[in-house]
Amino acid sequence: AQSRPVFPRRSAAEEALGCLLNDPALAETDRTAVDDILREGAYGSPLSAVARAIATAIDAGRRPTLDSVLDSLDDATARS
Repeated sequence: AQSRPVFPRRSAAEEALGCLLNDPALAETDRTAVDDILREGAYGSPLSAVARAIATAIDAGRRPTLDSVLDSLDDATARS
């Protein structure tokens, strides 16, 4: 019998951040929903740093691409 890879379960909030990083154009579709996803205190460390980096990019009028968010993170754990 083949064994299947086991992936860690992600919360809905983690999935939402992943969706924004996978398709940065989503940040332009519904700002209210995006603000809710990125609200301060919604995540524990290190995801809070990722959410802040995404919010900073959006506030600056940039799309939150994976590369730009990774480049803005200093914390190795947040980068992973």
